[in-house]
Amino acid sequence: MNVRSFCGFLIGMLLLLTSVSVLAGPCDTILLIVDMQVDPFGLGSGRVVNVFSQPILDSVEAIVARVRATEIPIIYSSHISGSMQDPETVPFPASITPRDSDRVLVRTDHDPMTASLQALMEEEGFTRVIICGLYSTHCVDIAVCNASDLGYDVIVVTEGHGDVPENLTQASARQYQWARLPNVAVVRSANLDLDSLKTP
Repeated sequence: MNVRSFCGFLIGMLLLLTSVSVLAGPCDTILLIVDMQVDPFGLGSGRVVNVFSQPILDSVEAIVARVRATEIPIIYSSHISGSMQDPETVPFPASITPRDSDRVLVRTDHDPMTASLQALMEEEGFTRVIICGLYSTHCVDIAVCNASDLGYDVIVVTEGHGDVPENLTQASARQYQWARLPNVAVVRSANLDLDSLKTP
């Protein structure tokens, strides 16, 4: 290979690498897992029932496994209060335990869309949030509504949020209302195209 051919090869490789990096781009989507730590409400043992009468932990395990296979970051938001003051004493179920690359944000109020989460999202350029967790009629509801109000694109996975059995009718009603909010999409896990969400 002569010098001219070699230079042409190098330029071609540089152009190829540049185009790949532009196409790959930074991820603008996160998975937000709300209050899925093992807690006194029985998540670790009863595997709390969700709005489709399926074990919520089974559903979230499947979502986490799919997301981990992509470049989409995972953020855990844990509400700590009362008897659950120490995050070390309320760990996450082993099947969805945060990894070193994940972030865990501990909060003392009910709104997962805290100032620290918003600051993190702004700093990292995240504009879309996939939300799953507990409870449909409380913290998940607050997260979905406030994320929509803040202008984020929101995806709620229908099998990915849940509540105690006595709240299932209310939870289904809340899901119906979420689908009518600006910037909110409610989708079944099977219809969640994660590959299309990896890049802006």
